[in-house]
Amino acid sequence: MRETPDIETASDDYASRFSGAAGVYFLDTQNSAVERVLGRDCKGTVIDLGGGHGQLIPVLEQTGCDIIEYGSDASCHKMLGQRHPEAELHKVTGDMLELPFADQSVDLVIFVRLISHIDNWPALIAESCRISRQTVVFDYPSLFSANALTPLMFGLKKGIEKNTRTYLSFSKRQLKAELAKHGYKITAHISQFMLPMFLHRGLNGAKFLQVLEKLFLITGITSLFGSPVVLRADRVIQKQ
Repeated sequence: MRETPDIETASDDYASRFSGAAGVYFLDTQNSAVERVLGRDCKGTVIDLGGGHGQLIPVLEQTGCDIIEYGSDASCHKMLGQRHPEAELHKVTGDMLELPFADQSVDLVIFVRLISHIDNWPALIAESCRISRQTVVFDYPSLFSANALTPLMFGLKKGIEKNTRTYLSFSKRQLKAELAKHGYKITAHISQFMLPMFLHRGLNGAKFLQVLEKLFLITGITSLFGSPVVLRADRVIQKQ
């Protein structure tokens, strides 16, 4: 069955999750992590899978890459036109797990807020690795974080956020093994937050929580137990 979680992430309701002080903090932290893992290597053509929410447009535009925004439905491109009317984008619609691109035909495949809502996530990784010449970047909720308590805290999370949804969490080892099947290895790995994101939302991006996050980051605790994580993987085995 075709999977279309990006229809929700491209909606106005989803965009509201990143409004206010907490939302600005989340996006600034995410974009900083993405910029760090990309470094100066981003060039050529990049495909942003499920990026109808437009969160990565500012980062990708700075790279000078040709940007392809790929959505599972035409409605996924609506927000892009509203929020980034001047952005030079190629918009493509199709199946998220059967990408209509040739093997190694783009330089970078990137996606955020996506893999945790894809049931057949190995297929998403396989397709991303297939069409990329060199690099795949994505974020994921870590099992070794507060996400381990999700079954216990989901009711509280939903009560605060209202429009939250269930999601999958992953271990680095699990993703490392899946990427290795396609000739890729993890080359960068940045955890974003130590405290649950719904706590930041519930307290409207309170400054004292951000101070705590900085302390966790400086002491190295976030790198061990933080989430979500922005991961970069690069091709090490060329297909014949």
